Amino acid sequence: MYTYDQNYVAHLGLTGNRKCIIPDQVADDQKGHDGRTFPVHEYQAARNTPRGWQGAVTIVRIAKLIGDDYGLWTGGPGAVIVRHVRG
Repeated sequence: MYTYDQNYVAHLGLTGNRKCIIPDQVADDQKGHDGRTFPVHEYQAARNTPRGWQGAVTIVRIAKLIGDDYGLWTGGPGAVIVRHVRG
């Protein structure tokens, strides 16, 4: 069971224009989760639609941590990046 108490933000995809919250267990042991999938929470702000304003929502997606995307196994890794798998 994953928890999200630390609200650790990661980039969702390589472009960096989407963010998500990764589980505390993944944030604390990134090397142990390299190559594994897990649920992330993507926050989408309220937006105006043809039916009126739709409220902010949190979407649960499945993502995979790929350490090579941000240099996890080097001496100076960058910001955490996860790849959207489904959801």
